[in-house]
Amino acid sequence: MIFTSLFFVMLLSLLSFSLKEKQSNTASRGDKMKMETSFYSSQTLNNESGDLVLINFWATYDAESRVKNVRFARLVEKYKQKSIKNANGLSMVSYSFDHYQSIFNETIATDSLSQIENVYVEEGFSSDLAKQFNLKPGQFNNVLIDAKGVVMRVNVTPEEFEQIISQS
Repeated sequence: MIFTSLFFVMLLSLLSFSLKEKQSNTASRGDKMKMETSFYSSQTLNNESGDLVLINFWATYDAESRVKNVRFARLVEKYKQKSIKNANGLSMVSYSFDHYQSIFNETIATDSLSQIENVYVEEGFSSDLAKQFNLKPGQFNNVLIDAKGVVMRVNVTPEEFEQIISQS
């Protein structure tokens, strides 16, 4: 009897925890992004150009996120002049959660990322941006937004991203 009761308490706790995790992730497919919020200081997101926009979160100290950031940037450069279905163009905003802006600046130069918009998030994981997208150290992601500001995909891989833009 005690074992059964403990089992149900643990099960309910786990279910409760997983529901809280899902509720805190605010970017989901089909959501309309709120472009007026303060962390969208980006020129790309404020001008409502009708572009297909990839918002990518990364840091230089996280090798996987840095490699993806470079790969995404190269794809944007490759397809920037291509006609994109239901969009005026293709853009990328890269938000860095580095501890030091000097390292961020060096990495932008080293990785040749001047063709995309790069934003250093000074407040890091305590920023409104990190809270909005439920970002934690070591858990970087991205959001692909269509020309109308609606989330098309969350956590798209570079391969999926290329497939989406090459088929447009």
